[in-house]
Amino acid sequence: MPSSEIALVLASATAMAAVAELPYRLGYDNVFLVFFITLGPIKAIGDYFLATQGLTRREVLTLGLKVFGLSTITILVAGLAGSMMLHKWHISTSVMQLVAGIIFFVVAIRLVFAQYADPRNELAPVPPVKSSTMHLVFPATVTPYGLAALITIMALSQDSVRSTCLMGLRWP
Repeated sequence: MPSSEIALVLASATAMAAVAELPYRLGYDNVFLVFFITLGPIKAIGDYFLATQGLTRREVLTLGLKVFGLSTITILVAGLAGSMMLHKWHISTSVMQLVAGIIFFVVAIRLVFAQYADPRNELAPVPPVKSSTMHLVFPATVTPYGLAALITIMALSQDSVRSTCLMGLRWP
């Protein structure tokens, strides 16, 4: 093997190793888009509509503030605790990226196959309960795959300044 080919192989191996060590960082616009899709208001509109039927304006406002407060606290605690547990249990960020990708794939497949489901097999909608705050917080506003995305993004942020920016506690 000529020395120029050996030098080329060594240079490419060194470049690949340098690229592998670079931290993967999403821009704030991409993080917003991921959170808007996974934790966003679009999918929760129907649940909020059903839960607020027959309520007065004051009750709707009170319910909205309760859901907002509980959702915010849940997201802050889950993001910080999940990220700390990943580091404590020595789970690598590449494994978290893989798991988050699998979760997003399963959710997407379920959405695609839901189009072909037999509508007669669906359960009748449950009438809204007066105290449906927790139902609006956990399955509607704070989704399991949204929490998986949050924990993955928090695990990928390498410093505390970026973590506080991602959590919305600090402006970049």
